[in-house]
Amino acid sequence: MLSSVGLTSLYIAAARAYETEYRQRLFVDRYARFFAGDRGFALFSDLRVFSPGLSANDPHPGISIRTRFFDDALLMAVQELSLKQVVIVAAGMDARAFRLPWMDGVQLFEVDRQEIFQYKEPILLNLNARAKCIRKVVVTDLEQDWETALTDVGFDRYKPAAFLFEGLMFYLKPTTVASVLETLQSLACPGSWLGMDFVEAELLNSPYAQQFLSKLRNLGCPWLFGVSNPEQFILQYGWQPRQPKIVVLGEAEANYGRWPYPVSSKTSSVFNHYLVSARRMNF
Repeated sequence: MLSSVGLTSLYIAAARAYETEYRQRLFVDRYARFFAGDRGFALFSDLRVFSPGLSANDPHPGISIRTRFFDDALLMAVQELSLKQVVIVAAGMDARAFRLPWMDGVQLFEVDRQEIFQYKEPILLNLNARAKCIRKVVVTDLEQDWETALTDVGFDRYKPAAFLFEGLMFYLKPTTVASVLETLQSLACPGSWLGMDFVEAELLNSPYAQQFLSKLRNLGCPWLFGVSNPEQFILQYGWQPRQPKIVVLGEAEANYGRWPYPVSSKTSSVFNHYLVSARRMNF
C-alpha cells in the first residue's frame, strides 16, 4: 500500500503518460501509464484545477518541461564528464534506466522506500522491461542511513557520479533537507554532477498559493521547503552551478515552446521554480 507521498509518484507517472501520448511530446515514457494506474490518473485529474487552461488529456507543462530538462542535463553531464555512476534519489516511478540511451558500463542506482519498489518491480517484471544500463535498486529512507544503503550495493564514493533529486526537496522538512545535503557531501567526490529543483520560498506563505498548498496538506503530502537564492544555497554544500546552471521554469532554457504562464510575478499565483545543474567543487 502506497503512502500519501508515494501516491505523488503515481501522479507524476500520469503526467508523463499524458506527455508521451501528446502530439508534440517532449519525451517518451512508455512505462508511465502502467505505473500511474487508476489512482495516478485520478489524482492528476483532481489537481488539474490548479493548472488553468489545460483540457482533459493535456499534459502538465511544468512536469513535462522539468522531465525533459533533466533528461537532457543528466545525459549531457554523464557524457561530458564520462560518469559511470548515476544516482536517482527518491526515484518513485522514474523510468530513465529503461528509456534513456546510456553509455556502456553506466550503473544507475534508484534510491527509494520499500513501498515504492514493492509496487514498481512487479509492473516492470510483467512488462518484461530491460534496463539500458546496470540498474540497482536501493531500498532505504532518506531519514535513515541512505549513505550506507547506497554503498552496500556497490556505489563507489571515490568515483564521481551524477545525482538527481527531482521533485523532492519541497516535500522535505528543512532539517531533512540539510541532513540529505550533508550526506551528499560525503558521497559526491569532486567532479560529480547534481540535478535538483526548488520552489521559491515565498510561495509557501503566499495567499495566492494557499488553496493549492491546502489541497496538498489534505492529501497528506504538504510542501515544506523552498529557497530564495538557490545558487547561494547549494554553494554552502559545496556545489557550483554549471551550464545550463540555474534556470527558472519557463525561461528560454526550460521552455521548449510549452510554458503557457508568466515566468514570475510576486502579485500572482506564479512563482519561480528553479532547475539546478551543478558541479561538485574541489576542496
